[in-house]
Amino acid sequence: MKLIFCVLLIAIFGLRSSAGILNGEVAEQRPYFAYIQGGSGPTGGGAFITRRHVLTIARLISGFTQWQIGYGATVVSNLTRVTSTIAFIHPGYVSPNTNNIGVIILPQIINSPLVEPVSLPLPSSVMVLPRLDEEGTIVGFNVRTTSEVPIVSADLRAAYLLVQPNSACANMQDTAENLFCARDNEYSANVCTHSVGSPFVTSFRGNLILTGLLTQFELFCIRSDRSRYVQTQNYLEWIRSVANIN
Repeated sequence: MKLIFCVLLIAIFGLRSSAGILNGEVAEQRPYFAYIQGGSGPTGGGAFITRRHVLTIARLISGFTQWQIGYGATVVSNLTRVTSTIAFIHPGYVSPNTNNIGVIILPQIINSPLVEPVSLPLPSSVMVLPRLDEEGTIVGFNVRTTSEVPIVSADLRAAYLLVQPNSACANMQDTAENLFCARDNEYSANVCTHSVGSPFVTSFRGNLILTGLLTQFELFCIRSDRSRYVQTQNYLEWIRSVANIN
């Protein structure tokens, strides 16, 4: 009976579970946001941390030999795209969500006003980020398809989620080490398949900070379900060494 129930839910919500952002607002261009596709496989997001380095999750890197990076637009068809063949995965990565972080290196620096790298967090000795109940922004393309690739007319949407205690995500599988939990109780915005790897950006002392990367979401991506994020502050040393950031 349980299996039949799950199949029925998939049939009902299958299209919705492929969406990037549910109940999100139309977003203006985010110059730190990178659209990512590994080979001809699934798509997701990442963040420019320099004009040549994109931080994302390891799951969008693992198993591929090249990655297409899109930037500079709020509609998929208008993205400027560049292909990379160099990327690094955290040496402690264990699929699906343990140390799920990686860096894609572009073939050359992007000197364009359409790209503006986002700041990495300060060390935890200054302040541990994110802070409980802090609001973060996550963007992704508004996909309504079961395909792995968003349609060309898909537009950029934003969701605004509040950081929750890790206990709020206790029902989700895998360890919560180096992850944090977020959700939107008020407007029921949510993030799903095509937004994995997308940056969770907060504000700290007047600066936009790359606080997390989407790594896990609820199965059917409906209502105000919780989602989990890689806590980038815990990987500062590794990120800086790979991206050669002082």
